[in-house]
Amino acid sequence: MNIARDEAFAGLSGLKYLDLRFSDIRGKWQHITFSAERLKDSYDKHGGVCFSPSAIAGWGNEVGRELFLRPDLKTLHMDESLGEGVAAVICDVEDTLALGLPFDRDPRCIAKRTEAWLRDTGIADTALIGPELEFFVFENVRSSVQINRAGYEIEETEGLQNSGREGENKGHRPAFYTHHLETPPVDGLWALRSNIFEALKRGGLKVTHHHHEAAPSQCEIGIDPEALTAAADAVQKYKYIVRTTCAKWSKTASFMPKPLNTAAGSGLHVNLSLWKDGKPLFSDPDGEGISDMCRFFIGGVLRHMKSLNAITNASTNSYRRMDAVFRVAEAVGWGFGNRSLAIRIPHSPDRRNVRIEMRFPDPSANPYLCFSALMAAGVDGIRHRTEPPTPCGQDLAAWRPPLPAAGVRERISRDLLDAVDALGNDCAYLMDDGLFSRQMIDEYCRLKYEEHCIVHSTVHPHEFLWYFSL
Repeated sequence: MNIARDEAFAGLSGLKYLDLRFSDIRGKWQHITFSAERLKDSYDKHGGVCFSPSAIAGWGNEVGRELFLRPDLKTLHMDESLGEGVAAVICDVEDTLALGLPFDRDPRCIAKRTEAWLRDTGIADTALIGPELEFFVFENVRSSVQINRAGYEIEETEGLQNSGREGENKGHRPAFYTHHLETPPVDGLWALRSNIFEALKRGGLKVTHHHHEAAPSQCEIGIDPEALTAAADAVQKYKYIVRTTCAKWSKTASFMPKPLNTAAGSGLHVNLSLWKDGKPLFSDPDGEGISDMCRFFIGGVLRHMKSLNAITNASTNSYRRMDAVFRVAEAVGWGFGNRSLAIRIPHSPDRRNVRIEMRFPDPSANPYLCFSALMAAGVDGIRHRTEPPTPCGQDLAAWRPPLPAAGVRERISRDLLDAVDALGNDCAYLMDDGLFSRQMIDEYCRLKYEEHCIVHSTVHPHEFLWYFSL
């Protein structure tokens, strides 16, 4: 008799299939579906199932190797998007050559290891992370790259390009860059967002609010903070439920950082606070400003910013989002309430509720790696008492060199290649305590370098405008 298994499955009536899910290096969910009875038997005998990683980027290098999926039964939940009688569970990946030991390139195991490591340092026992995810909802998307042509086309209904559209056209469109917090009928996605909101609740996420974001067809749905691994699990479930719900409405959702030209992109703002014995560690004991620990944490993140970008801004498209016009925090600095910086301390009426908001990450990041790397950089700053620059109070929304700004020395990485190079040269803080393995860093950098090379070698339409007639 397996009591833990029986308790986990007790509330799932009519269960037919169990979908085992795990994240690859890039942060994409993979899955294998089993009959419920077969998986229960395998769980009783072995604690999970074996699978071949041969087709998974960064995992399938060794011929004939198998890995092991161990379901985390705490994450078991019904998946209504796949029909009745289907439950999903998030899995840890273990090495069959040393069963019971985490696979060194499993992002979720890295996140769990980071949580245990934080407790072992004695600095804190809990890191609370509140992710803010933005996404787009489109009608149709077409893209093609051929030897003689390359392009894409997005159909969406809210942008100003539709203002002269013939046929049914109600005319409710805001001026440029004013979609943020609009009400219906300008906000044409309220009903869909509400439907997604309810689906997220049924999926076990602690959702708080939803609203229209700044760009046409852009949305945000808020979720409560969780411990590090649980927060990363929530991001993966959030993305999945958003996409599957939009598909039911005959629409398509994307977490791509910058799909639309001349419009704001999507971010993954990371709100983080450290706690010990139920007490907040980032608040000032005297009730003024922030604690030394909070300041040093900021110093560590800023110090390792460019190498972090390879993980927090993990796509070539990420760096197209970095535009100060749209208040994307490309300036490597920090301040109180200042949204134009990489890091800000949000204002709060509760002095205990001090948190760091890191505004530079985007949804292309693998959340397990992103949250773990940010934690490693911040703790490195605490250990070395790294002082950040002076907090900046200047609005850098239109900042361009050589305009100076107090407390701001540089920008984030200029592109993915710059970030990958920085990670290769600055990864000791990730590896010193065994959080990331050398092989994990190398495989990650290899994959991202390949992505950069493919995009960089593709001819761009603007090159025809500028150079075809020279």
